[in-house]
Amino acid sequence: MIEEEGLLQNAAAMGEYLTDCLEEIRPKHPSIGDIRGRGLMIGVDFVIDQHTKEPAREWRDCDFRCSLRAELALLAAGPSAIRIIPPLSVNKAEIDEAVQMFDRASQMSKRRISERDSTISRGVAVLRPPGTFNIDRILSGSKNGITRNPNRSA
Repeated sequence: MIEEEGLLQNAAAMGEYLTDCLEEIRPKHPSIGDIRGRGLMIGVDFVIDQHTKEPAREWRDCDFRCSLRAELALLAAGPSAIRIIPPLSVNKAEIDEAVQMFDRASQMSKRRISERDSTISRGVAVLRPPGTFNIDRILSGSKNGITRNPNRSA
């Protein structure tokens, strides 16, 4: 069946197309550090800094959840990457739609993290202790995922 329907050839061609599409949107998203893969198994690394390539788990987690909200199923992989694995039968139109959804999700996570950082820089909030950051609160709009300092007036 795989050979009869040309799924291997499609996987190679569509994997290259998907990688090219992701590379096109990469300049808009400085948190995307690396895009790599083989066939239709593509990995996207998120970084804090393009030069040091320091992993950015928070960006990955936020992009991952924003993508899920956009009904785009991705897999978290490693400390700061996501894996995109569409079906072997995927076509260009489906890839275009998925890349648009991923682009919007990345823009949403960038806004949400920037809003949180802006609030922190004004000194009106404190982060939760390390390891307890609740990205779902960012996505729900609940105080941008930040716990207000009860000892400080806003």
